[in-house]
Amino acid sequence: MLVENLRYRVNWRAFTRGTSFLIPCLDPDKAKATVLVTTKRLKMQVLTKVVIKEGIQCLQVWRL
Repeated sequence: MLVENLRYRVNWRAFTRGTSFLIPCLDPDKAKATVLVTTKRLKMQVLTKVVIKEGIQCLQVWRL
């Protein structure tokens, strides 16, 4: 998955319900759109939220 010119390798099989991951990003709306395209293709329901972790803006993605 390519977010802000960085390639992220997500093990989608291990991304089970109730788990989450963070993507550091400058433009969370663009990052969210990229994540939603991928999860829609895989027929996964996710919840996304912009969070600040240790002073870094991130997009947190939870599997529902």
